[in-house]
Amino acid sequence: MNNLPGRPRPPAWAPIVSIVVALFYGVSPVDLIPEVIPLFGLLDDALVVPTFLLLGIVWWARRKRAQRDDRRAAIEIAAKAD
Repeated sequence: MNNLPGRPRPPAWAPIVSIVVALFYGVSPVDLIPEVIPLFGLLDDALVVPTFLLLGIVWWARRKRAQRDDRRAAIEIAAKAD
């Protein structure tokens, strides 16, 4: 189901990289918009970190779902072969 052209699987490393980037960006002193700019400096942290965390979680869940679907399909194929 997840192998459809419109919905490709994310690479195995994508969820890990996304979560690591979110955590690193959250604790890093380097920002896209510096904190000296009022409101916008904090706003980029408030948007970038949750976005990358959510992206990593969604990609991880999608990969787990695809693995589960593949496992079920393999069991069904093996059952039909018997």
